[in-house]
Amino acid sequence: MSKNDSNGIFLSKTFLIKIILTMKFIFLFMVITTLCATAEIYPQYAKLSVNIKNGTLEDVFKAIESQSDFNIFYKVDQIDVNKKVSLKADNLLISEILDQVLPKADATYTVLDKIIVIRSMRDNKKGITVSGKVLADDSGEPLPGVNIVIKGTTVGTVTDASGNFTLDTDNDEVILQVSFVGYISKEMTVNSSQNLEIRLAPDVMGLDEVVVVGYGVEKKSLVTGSISTVKADVIANSSVSRAEQALQGRTAGVYVIPASGSPGSGIKVRIRGAGSNGNAQPLFIVDGIKTNDVLNIEPADIESMEVLKDAASSAIYGAEGANGVVIITTKSGTVGKSTVEYDFQYGIQSPGKLPNLMNTDQYIDFMNDGIIPSITPSGYNTDWLGEIFSDASMQKHHLSFTGGNEMTTFASSLSYFSQDGILGGSKANYKRLSGRINVDHKVNKWLKVGSRVAYSNSKRAAIPEDSEFDGVLSGALGIDPLTPPYYNDTTSMPLAVRTLYRNSTAYNKTPDGRYYAISQYIQGEVVNPVLRLDLSKGNTVADNILGNFYINLSPIKGLTYTSRVGIDYTHQLESTWNPTYYYSDTRSNGTASVINN
Repeated sequence: MSKNDSNGIFLSKTFLIKIILTMKFIFLFMVITTLCATAEIYPQYAKLSVNIKNGTLEDVFKAIESQSDFNIFYKVDQIDVNKKVSLKADNLLISEILDQVLPKADATYTVLDKIIVIRSMRDNKKGITVSGKVLADDSGEPLPGVNIVIKGTTVGTVTDASGNFTLDTDNDEVILQVSFVGYISKEMTVNSSQNLEIRLAPDVMGLDEVVVVGYGVEKKSLVTGSISTVKADVIANSSVSRAEQALQGRTAGVYVIPASGSPGSGIKVRIRGAGSNGNAQPLFIVDGIKTNDVLNIEPADIESMEVLKDAASSAIYGAEGANGVVIITTKSGTVGKSTVEYDFQYGIQSPGKLPNLMNTDQYIDFMNDGIIPSITPSGYNTDWLGEIFSDASMQKHHLSFTGGNEMTTFASSLSYFSQDGILGGSKANYKRLSGRINVDHKVNKWLKVGSRVAYSNSKRAAIPEDSEFDGVLSGALGIDPLTPPYYNDTTSMPLAVRTLYRNSTAYNKTPDGRYYAISQYIQGEVVNPVLRLDLSKGNTVADNILGNFYINLSPIKGLTYTSRVGIDYTHQLESTWNPTYYYSDTRSNGTASVINN
């Protein structure tokens, strides 16, 4: 056989293999196409019998799935399967059944193998175009620069100089929000492409809004500079333990100055500076009753606070209002609306920027520089600020009930507040339990009666704060870092300190039996701050009732006569226990005593 004959045979075999592969591919393609076509036309020939009376679209789907091999899929947020339908189908095709019920739910279907996919016909729509003109309702003049936004989106536009606008949307139904400064905002539903004429009414409510001034009310527009208002929603969104703190940073010309950072400590309020009558505190009016302190009022019960700053707005209070007036109005019930609300707040307080005190090496260098040149290291390097400061918790619970009808409304609440101090922890704790009930009853058209009554019980434990040498903080700043907070036993004491303890029968021990340390370098001037915290045994318990009962008479339109009887009662007990202790000859107590005020 020649070389050329061999090549011919090789080419013939290769050509034959290609033909066989091509035929296999064509056969496979025909099979797949046939299967797809069969899946597509199968619903056209599958016949079912379905009898549903006053059922739902979901009942139809279940009947189809139970009588066939098909599974039906849909998106619950697009298809209303609870749509009411009635169907009587005897030996009908599945396609005929679906064609009868799906248009009622604005839906259509697609068949994929043995799966029927139900989809909303809205998916096939291309949206609408809304155009129009915005006019002022009172004058009919076009309004330029009006904001028009599709609700729930950031899609929007503004009107041109002639008040015209055009807005394209992707949905067949949208809600337009139309707003403009000085006019009442409007919402409108649009479900087709159309040309609108929108009229906005002037917003005169902002100018006519009234605030409480003395025995009556005035338009806010007339007293904007002399009156500041804090509403309930602002107070609810802030973590305040006292009513006065709600004014801090929210009212111009009003300064709120805490007496200290200790929980439950007093707060100074200054309106436009200090007065000249010796007492610079403003006058507090709570629901028409004068009071000198609002410590026991739960901030969550407050509806609004008005601050009267100038002489004109507070003139009816005479000399008592010379330092300004803070009018507090508590919440009332709402006609036809009953609510139960529970609010909970929890926080952790931490000390902020603390000063850097000298460590042992720095203190030794300082003392050896001509003061006490013989000081040597003691093996201790006490961080006294770290010993007395720590994180502290704060929590508040508030439960309220409101409601009423056209004749009687009520608002009641129960609250609990607790706060530990970052200095002293539970030794500087403040707790308050308070309750309130406000009732208004309309006897008839000309007579209305009601009451505002609140009760609170508070407990406050405090530590010495303002003493130059005897206070906890002053002791931490003044004592040396060579002295530890306490010694495990007398053998670990320096000789000078051991002698002091031997000469005293009132030496001090921790609850676990260790000895509070005494500085051998600053004797008699400052006290070990950890010991001073342990010696703090005082607390104050107060019960307060603040309330009033009123009668409103309206004999003629525009005239209201109010008679009010109020009570502001406080019972306070201060208890102090002074245990025996010895720190130095000038800082000691040999006889225990209990003092109640």
